[in-house]
Amino acid sequence: MKNNTKWQIFKKKLIQIRTKRENFALFITCISVIMVWRGVWTMLDLYLFPTLPFVSAIFSTTIWVLLLLIDDGKLKELK
Repeated sequence: MKNNTKWQIFKKKLIQIRTKRENFALFITCISVIMVWRGVWTMLDLYLFPTLPFVSAIFSTTIWVLLLLIDDGKLKELK
């Protein structure tokens, strides 16, 4: 029960920081996105054709383009 209360206090403090300091929240969001991107990149390097980096890069790019096309062809949103 104490851990739940501590977590709720921590959550409230984070919400206060987010509302008072929008730039700080934006910075944390950017760092989080970069960390996820880096993790995915590392996993692809390790498990998707690890001995053939060029083939891995081509295959990853192909998957990326196919996923964009499957997502309703919203390539205009990238501009």
